[in-house]
Amino acid sequence: MGDNPLWGRFWENPALTADQAALLTKTRQAAQRVLSRLAPELDYGLIHADAVPENVLIGNGAVHLIDFDDGGYGFRLFDLATTMNRLHRYAPDGAAGRRFLDGYLQARPIDLHPLPLFRLLRSLTYVGWVIARMDEPSASARCTRFIIEATDQAQTWLEHLKD
Repeated sequence: MGDNPLWGRFWENPALTADQAALLTKTRQAAQRVLSRLAPELDYGLIHADAVPENVLIGNGAVHLIDFDDGGYGFRLFDLATTMNRLHRYAPDGAAGRRFLDGYLQARPIDLHPLPLFRLLRSLTYVGWVIARMDEPSASARCTRFIIEATDQAQTWLEHLKD
Protein backbone atom coordinates (compact mmCIF):
# COMPACT_ATOMS: atom_id res chain seq x y z
CA MET A 1 0.00 0.00 0.00
CA GLY A 2 3.05 2.25 0.17
CA ASP A 3 4.38 4.54 -2.52
CA ASN A 4 6.40 1.78 -4.22
CA PRO A 5 4.70 -1.59 -3.68
CA LEU A 6 6.72 -4.71 -4.37
CA TRP A 7 4.47 -5.75 -7.26
CA GLY A 8 3.97 -2.32 -8.80
CA ARG A 9 1.97 0.87 -8.49
CA PHE A 10 -1.41 -0.65 -9.34
CA TRP A 11 -3.20 2.71 -9.29
CA GLU A 12 -0.98 3.82 -12.21
CA ASN A 13 -1.70 0.88 -14.53
CA PRO A 14 -2.03 2.56 -17.96
CA ALA A 15 -4.96 0.33 -18.90
CA LEU A 16 -7.14 1.81 -16.14
CA THR A 17 -9.84 4.25 -17.14
CA ALA A 18 -9.92 7.53 -15.23
CA ASP A 19 -12.84 6.23 -13.14
CA GLN A 20 -11.06 2.96 -12.39
CA ALA A 21 -7.86 4.78 -11.40
CA ALA A 22 -9.85 7.06 -9.10
CA LEU A 23 -11.59 4.05 -7.53
CA LEU A 24 -8.29 2.26 -6.92
CA THR A 25 -6.70 5.40 -5.49
CA LYS A 26 -9.64 5.87 -3.12
CA THR A 27 -9.47 2.18 -2.22
CA ARG A 28 -5.73 2.39 -1.59
CA GLN A 29 -6.19 5.30 0.82
CA ALA A 30 -8.99 3.56 2.72
CA ALA A 31 -7.06 0.27 2.82
CA GLN A 32 -3.97 2.05 4.18
CA ARG A 33 -6.05 3.46 7.06
CA VAL A 34 -7.70 0.13 7.88
CA LEU A 35 -4.51 -1.90 7.52
CA SER A 36 -2.50 0.45 9.73
CA ARG A 37 -5.14 0.04 12.44
CA LEU A 38 -5.32 -3.76 12.10
CA ALA A 39 -1.65 -4.60 11.43
CA PRO A 40 -0.47 -4.86 15.05
CA GLU A 41 -3.09 -7.54 15.75
CA LEU A 42 -2.62 -9.62 12.60
CA ASP A 43 -0.74 -12.90 12.22
CA TYR A 44 2.55 -12.09 10.47
CA GLY A 45 5.30 -14.47 9.42
CA LEU A 46 6.78 -16.50 6.60
CA ILE A 47 4.24 -17.00 3.79
CA HIS A 48 4.25 -18.71 0.40
CA ALA A 49 2.33 -15.85 -1.32
CA ASP A 50 1.45 -18.01 -4.34
CA ALA A 51 -0.38 -21.05 -2.94
CA VAL A 52 -2.67 -21.47 -5.93
CA PRO A 53 -3.87 -24.83 -7.29
CA GLU A 54 -1.17 -24.80 -9.97
CA ASN A 55 1.47 -24.77 -7.22
CA VAL A 56 0.05 -27.65 -5.18
CA LEU A 57 1.06 -31.27 -5.72
CA ILE A 58 -0.82 -34.12 -4.11
CA GLY A 59 0.69 -37.57 -3.88
CA ASN A 60 1.27 -40.45 -1.50
CA GLY A 61 -1.34 -39.03 0.85
CA ALA A 62 0.44 -35.71 1.26
CA VAL A 63 0.06 -32.16 -0.03
CA HIS A 64 3.17 -30.31 -1.22
CA LEU A 65 3.65 -26.69 -2.27
CA ILE A 66 6.05 -25.75 -5.06
CA ASP A 67 7.18 -22.43 -6.57
CA PHE A 68 8.47 -20.44 -3.63
CA ASP A 69 9.81 -17.46 -5.60
CA ASP A 70 7.10 -15.13 -4.22
CA GLY A 71 7.59 -16.28 -0.64
CA GLY A 72 8.68 -13.97 2.13
CA TYR A 73 7.39 -12.39 5.28
CA GLY A 74 3.87 -11.09 5.28
CA PHE A 75 0.42 -11.38 6.75
CA ARG A 76 -0.91 -14.92 6.76
CA LEU A 77 -4.27 -13.56 5.60
CA PHE A 78 -2.48 -12.44 2.40
CA ASP A 79 -1.53 -16.07 1.82
CA LEU A 80 -5.13 -17.16 2.34
CA ALA A 81 -6.37 -14.37 0.08
CA THR A 82 -4.11 -15.54 -2.73
CA THR A 83 -5.62 -19.00 -2.60
CA MET A 84 -9.18 -17.78 -2.11
CA ASN A 85 -9.04 -15.42 -5.07
CA ARG A 86 -7.75 -18.14 -7.38
CA LEU A 87 -10.28 -20.69 -6.12
CA HIS A 88 -13.02 -18.14 -6.80
CA ARG A 89 -12.01 -18.14 -10.48
CA TYR A 90 -12.48 -21.92 -10.61
CA ALA A 91 -15.55 -22.11 -8.38
CA PRO A 92 -17.36 -18.75 -8.15
CA ASP A 93 -20.03 -20.28 -5.91
CA GLY A 94 -17.50 -20.21 -3.06
CA ALA A 95 -17.70 -23.92 -2.25
CA ALA A 96 -14.02 -24.63 -2.94
CA GLY A 97 -12.98 -21.61 -0.92
CA ARG A 98 -15.09 -22.67 2.05
CA ARG A 99 -13.59 -26.17 1.95
CA PHE A 100 -10.10 -24.70 1.76
CA LEU A 101 -10.72 -22.41 4.76
CA ASP A 102 -12.33 -25.24 6.76
CA GLY A 103 -9.22 -27.35 6.21
CA TYR A 104 -6.88 -24.49 7.04
CA LEU A 105 -8.72 -23.68 10.25
CA GLN A 106 -8.41 -27.31 11.38
CA ALA A 107 -4.64 -26.93 11.24
CA ARG A 108 -4.23 -23.31 12.34
CA PRO A 109 -6.74 -20.91 13.88
CA ILE A 110 -6.83 -17.41 12.41
CA ASP A 111 -9.25 -14.49 12.56
CA LEU A 112 -10.94 -14.41 9.15
CA HIS A 113 -12.77 -11.12 9.73
CA PRO A 114 -10.17 -9.08 7.75
CA LEU A 115 -10.01 -11.62 4.89
CA PRO A 116 -12.12 -9.48 2.49
CA LEU A 117 -9.56 -6.68 2.86
CA PHE A 118 -6.72 -9.07 2.08
CA ARG A 119 -8.55 -10.54 -0.89
CA LEU A 120 -8.86 -6.99 -2.18
CA LEU A 121 -5.18 -6.27 -1.49
CA ARG A 122 -4.13 -9.40 -3.33
CA SER A 123 -6.27 -8.51 -6.33
CA LEU A 124 -4.64 -5.08 -6.44
CA THR A 125 -1.16 -6.59 -6.58
CA TYR A 126 -1.94 -8.26 -9.90
CA VAL A 127 -2.99 -4.92 -11.41
CA GLY A 128 0.46 -3.59 -10.51
CA TRP A 129 2.36 -6.78 -11.34
CA VAL A 130 1.11 -6.92 -14.93
CA ILE A 131 2.35 -3.40 -15.77
CA ALA A 132 5.95 -4.56 -16.28
CA ARG A 133 4.75 -7.55 -18.33
CA MET A 134 2.49 -5.87 -20.88
CA ASP A 135 4.73 -6.98 -23.77
CA GLU A 136 4.13 -10.66 -22.99
CA PRO A 137 1.59 -12.69 -24.96
CA SER A 138 -1.85 -12.67 -23.32
CA ALA A 139 -0.86 -9.77 -21.02
CA SER A 140 -3.62 -7.54 -22.33
CA ALA A 141 -6.31 -10.11 -21.56
CA ARG A 142 -4.79 -10.82 -18.15
CA CYS A 143 -4.59 -7.11 -17.40
CA THR A 144 -8.26 -6.66 -18.28
CA ARG A 145 -9.22 -9.61 -16.05
CA PHE A 146 -7.08 -8.31 -13.18
CA ILE A 147 -8.62 -4.83 -13.44
CA ILE A 148 -12.16 -6.22 -13.48
CA GLU A 149 -11.46 -8.44 -10.47
CA ALA A 150 -9.79 -5.64 -8.52
CA THR A 151 -12.40 -2.98 -9.27
CA ASP A 152 -15.23 -5.38 -8.42
CA GLN A 153 -13.58 -6.23 -5.10
CA ALA A 154 -12.80 -2.56 -4.43
CA GLN A 155 -16.40 -1.50 -4.96
CA THR A 156 -17.72 -4.29 -2.75
CA TRP A 157 -15.15 -3.67 0.00
CA LEU A 158 -15.76 0.09 0.05
CA GLU A 159 -19.53 -0.48 0.26
CA HIS A 160 -19.07 -2.80 3.26
CA LEU A 161 -16.63 -0.38 4.84
CA LYS A 162 -19.45 2.15 5.16
CA ASP A 163 -21.54 -0.33 7.20
